[in-house]
Amino acid sequence: KDPEVNDYNLLIAAERAKHTDILLTYRLSREYLTMKKFARELKIYDSKESFISYFRKEAERRYNKKEISFKTYQNAKAVLSQVIQFDELSMFKKIDEQWLCDFRLYLQTKEFKPGKFYKPGTIWDRLKTTLAYLKLASEEPMLYVNPDVFDFAYSKPPEDTTYLDKEELRRLIILQGGDLTDRELRVLKAFLFCCFTSIRISDLY
Repeated sequence: KDPEVNDYNLLIAAERAKHTDILLTYRLSREYLTMKKFARELKIYDSKESFISYFRKEAERRYNKKEISFKTYQNAKAVLSQVIQFDELSMFKKIDEQWLCDFRLYLQTKEFKPGKFYKPGTIWDRLKTTLAYLKLASEEPMLYVNPDVFDFAYSKPPEDTTYLDKEELRRLIILQGGDLTDRELRVLKAFLFCCFTSIRISDLY
């Protein structure tokens, strides 16, 4: 005789409907549903329609599971922020090749500081990350991603590289014995390490 019994029953019915939808989807796709998969599907169920919700939860999950580094996680959050600024709904059903073209144009014309625009390499990185999370979403049985998005072609732009000549490099090596603070010496050693190995310290870790 609880006056709120109908409200509670609606909540229970909505939860049971989620379970039924998940079970039916797996049955129709002839995929084996384990309890671990079922628990994961429940967590992302409310992200079925929203790419933003999926993007946020998946980035957090990958970071918590140590699948990506903190720096990669921070980059993913920055990209997500720009996706939200571009299209605050970002529904899966609306995302296609044209949506990605419009997102690229948005990044090309957006001033992140007065008179400052994103460089081609930065835009390419933002698009690459967005496509990576769309690809992950497309592998989820409960989510539908328009396959047109994977026809989107945006090649990596050439990078401008400033090279040191041998004399400049020799002077940097000699500088190690100079009057440097501990911090400056560490930075110099890391830089020289990169010069001789082509490996960044962060990548080495």
